[in-house]
Amino acid sequence: MSAALRAALRFPARGLLLVLGACANPGTNAPGTPATPAPIALPVTAKFDPQPIAAPEHLPEPLVTRCDFTRNLPGDELFPGPQRIELSGDGTIRLAREVMIPLAGCANLELITVTGHTDRLGPAQTRQTLSERRAEAVKAFLVAHGIPSARINALGAGSGKPVATGCETASRHRELVDCLRPDRRVTIEVKGTAR
Repeated sequence: MSAALRAALRFPARGLLLVLGACANPGTNAPGTPATPAPIALPVTAKFDPQPIAAPEHLPEPLVTRCDFTRNLPGDELFPGPQRIELSGDGTIRLAREVMIPLAGCANLELITVTGHTDRLGPAQTRQTLSERRAEAVKAFLVAHGIPSARINALGAGSGKPVATGCETASRHRELVDCLRPDRRVTIEVKGTAR
């Protein structure tokens, strides 16, 4: 048994180094003497000759993040009554929460389209006028909160785009009014780019 192996058995941590050292230079190590590895010569196969890198002809456009969103807000919550055109207190809170807060993330506001909708009850001209005036009331709220008027388009759709279903079975007027509730709404569509 070699002296390096005997030392490894007595002092395992130091012996490991001795055994490894003995393997690197067999026969030349004395216990406690560090091993000296022989230098290795590697052949050079290629020269490094850096070439200048040409700039690309066309850089890609930076990615633009959109802040587009649409909100359908119930008319019965925005306005205090069936034929009313002024916003209710709850309506202003809902507009602030669901429209103004998300608008804060838009760096470049392109267009806001506000569309008023009504149900099918009552004369067509009355429904059209009500939808237009409600869209204008929401526009006025947005302008009062710093949105440029030129960026807002207010439209009235009357009862032309219904969304309520299953109302044909309503037998009483109150049931029909309740069933048509989803048709009484204001849609706000925002187009722009984010910060």
